[in-house]
Amino acid sequence: MNDINQTLKERGSKYGTFEDNAKVTQSLMAILLAAPSAERLTDVHKEELHMICHKMARMVCGDPFYVDNAHDICGYAKGLEDYLIKLENIKNKAEDDRQKVKELNKDFNNNGE
Repeated sequence: MNDINQTLKERGSKYGTFEDNAKVTQSLMAILLAAPSAERLTDVHKEELHMICHKMARMVCGDPFYVDNAHDICGYAKGLEDYLIKLENIKNKAEDDRQKVKELNKDFNNNGE
C-alpha cells in the first residue's frame, strides 16, 4: 500500500497543487453564486456545480489531457440533470393532483345543486 506522500505526489502530477485548485474552484463558485438566480439554487444545485468547478480546476491546474476530469464533469452534470428531472416530476404530479381535486370539487358542487 502506498504511503500518503506517494499518493499526494501522484495526484499532484495529475491535478496540480491543492492550493491552486482551491483558489480556482472558489473563484469559479464566487462567480456562479453572484449570478442573478443564484439565490434560487438548492444545496444539490450548489454542490453539483461545486464539484464541476472542482473538476474544471483540476483540469486547468494539472494535466489538461487527463480524461478522468472530463468524465467526472459529465457525471456531475448528469447527477444535476437527474435531480432536476426528479423535481420536475414532483412538480407535475402536484399540479396533476391539484387539478384532480379541482375537478372533484366542481363535480361535488354541481351534484349538490
